[in-house]
Amino acid sequence: MLQRMAAARAHGVGVIWDLMHFGWPDHVDIFASDFSDRFAAYAEAVARALREHPGPHMFTPINEMSYLAWAGGDAACMNPFERGRGMELKAQLVAGTIAAIKAIRGVLPDARFMQAEPLIHIAHDPAQPETREAVERESRGQYQALDMLAGREWRLLGGRPEMLDIVGLNFYSDNQFTRERATIWRGDARYRPLSDLLLEAYEHYGRRPLVLSETGAEQDHRAEWLRYVADECVRALDRGCELHGITLYPILNHPGWLDDRHCHNGLWDYADAAGEREIYEPLAAELREQEPRLLQARARMLGRR
Repeated sequence: MLQRMAAARAHGVGVIWDLMHFGWPDHVDIFASDFSDRFAAYAEAVARALREHPGPHMFTPINEMSYLAWAGGDAACMNPFERGRGMELKAQLVAGTIAAIKAIRGVLPDARFMQAEPLIHIAHDPAQPETREAVERESRGQYQALDMLAGREWRLLGGRPEMLDIVGLNFYSDNQFTRERATIWRGDARYRPLSDLLLEAYEHYGRRPLVLSETGAEQDHRAEWLRYVADECVRALDRGCELHGITLYPILNHPGWLDDRHCHNGLWDYADAAGEREIYEPLAAELREQEPRLLQARARMLGRR
């Protein structure tokens, strides 16, 4: 951590510290009653380590609480590999986030927090009108974790409006699907524009500042996907959405989660023997083209406020 802080300062990079990203030490029982206290103690220790270093200090306490609750608590495809405990796990994650925010603010009162959650759309099948309400309810479920954090739901967890600061939304090409989890791709009449989804989330969360906190594509789709995302973000900005950034994920190619394949989805490839990384020029060129457009659209949005 100290090395990363030094590198960030040397290169003028601001860091959002992600305290828990789909994993925790083996000796931690995430379902235990003391999980929140232990996570808060860890968060406080991180804050104390950062206290002597210049801010701004920003944190994501737990990445994608909704996805982790589903993947680890219902689908058993991720730690802690459980089924039928998704809601229990979500409540634990939210309670841990609340405790961490309180602990960090006790050390760094001016700290900011970005909660990163998936942005999805579950499409209704017009041939099954009897399922419309259930499908819409499932799609709205993407908001539940942050609604709990803000005290809109499950208030006994301790959520309050001031707990929800910056909203991060993670969006990929396969984030729209049917109730049966069949992906809906762009070009399908059921596919909703990203700008509509951003504006919907912006209004739902009380017009809090947004960041597109993860997006990206693989292989030759990388530049074209960024162009689509940038176009949709400009549309959202011009319609009044307070959107402040797009995070390309990942920035480096990496081994696949499930099969260790060489995923060509970053801006730079694996390092060679000399530590050099080849850049993927089509994506780099698209970045250079889109950055000024997005900055101008953001300036227009802020100028209207």
